[in-house]
Amino acid sequence: MLALTSTASGANASRHRRTFWRIVCAGGTSNTTGAGASAARGSDVTRSAAGKGTTVAIYLPRSLAEPQRSAEARNAAGRAGLSRRARVLVVDDNEDVRDVMVAYLETLGYQSLQAASGHDALELLTDAGGSVDVLLADYAMPGMSGADLARTVGANWPELPVVVITGYGD
Repeated sequence: MLALTSTASGANASRHRRTFWRIVCAGGTSNTTGAGASAARGSDVTRSAAGKGTTVAIYLPRSLAEPQRSAEARNAAGRAGLSRRARVLVVDDNEDVRDVMVAYLETLGYQSLQAASGHDALELLTDAGGSVDVLLADYAMPGMSGADLARTVGANWPELPVVVITGYGD
């Protein structure tokens, strides 16, 4: 399950009915081939009330496939796992957003590194020598997008999990 909660003003009934459609059709109402389309095979629960905020819970089907990881990665994961001591590389071109994400992660006990661009992140990963446990990147960055960064990281550090996020709603 993936749950997203906003404490903003919430949605009236007509907007509430379209909430999940916008997630599924991230590329526009006629495009159902984007990453959100696969979520449609799951189910969603949306709770929203004007003046009270919105929560969208997406229940995705469980994969029965065994993850394909090297023996070395399985052993490393077994020893360390992604604990609260994990090191997270936060990549965002907006310094204020980066600072908020890092502050939040550190209050939860995670260690963090920061990069202002995809190129800076690649340099940090090269210098870090495998000490980064997960990369959290903004999608919309100048020069190298979060998606481009994820592809490059996947090619060079295939065992490193990458989460690409965005703050844009449309």
